[in-house]
Amino acid sequence: LTMEFEKRISDYEQELLRSAADSDALSRTLQERSNMLVKISEEKSRGDAEIETLKSNLEMCDREIKSLKYEVHVVTK
Repeated sequence: LTMEFEKRISDYEQELLRSAADSDALSRTLQERSNMLVKISEEKSRGDAEIETLKSNLEMCDREIKSLKYEVHVVTK
């Protein structure tokens, strides 16, 4: 009976070690994915900022074109 309990304890200890290893692996994976999400979020923010800068530049160029068209119109009258 004692040997049976010792075997069970040994089996449970092995299972606990495997579970701990699995938990560690999952924790590392979760941390890696979390880090990846942070990087992606930062890249998205940079991309959004660049888009806003490009939109602003485009609007400025559009105003410049309209101004030049007006000047051409005035000069050709």
